[in-house]
Amino acid sequence: MMPRLVYALWAISMAIFIIGFLFKILNWPYEEEILLSGLIIWGVYLVLFFLDTLQKRKKLKLIAFLQRLFSQLGLSFLLIGYMLRIFHWPYDTIVIYAGMVIGLLYFGISFFVKEEEPDTEEEDSLIDQIGKKDSSVN
Repeated sequence: MMPRLVYALWAISMAIFIIGFLFKILNWPYEEEILLSGLIIWGVYLVLFFLDTLQKRKKLKLIAFLQRLFSQLGLSFLLIGYMLRIFHWPYDTIVIYAGMVIGLLYFGISFFVKEEEPDTEEEDSLIDQIGKKDSSVN
């Protein structure tokens, strides 16, 4: 239940960000409100993501845990930095550089993480469930 909610929030926040950026490019009204609402939903997503990651901490190795942590933190810093740049607020460059450094840490850690076989006991992904439905129809 929790991962589906987390990924749904991620998808909704990214869709709102894209719509807000398009509004900003076209100079339509309410672009700042749309971007800020996407940022708020992204913040809720991050809280739930980190709670889910901490819950799975016992199952994850330290390197895999740090990989998940740095991936989301780096992306968050980059998004916030570009939001600061769009709104012409101060400290945008510092936040963007911090996101890039965290991203480099993520890629450095990813180099040492081995791909593991997923547990078969976990729920099937949405794509697998759709494939099962389509094959049962035929």
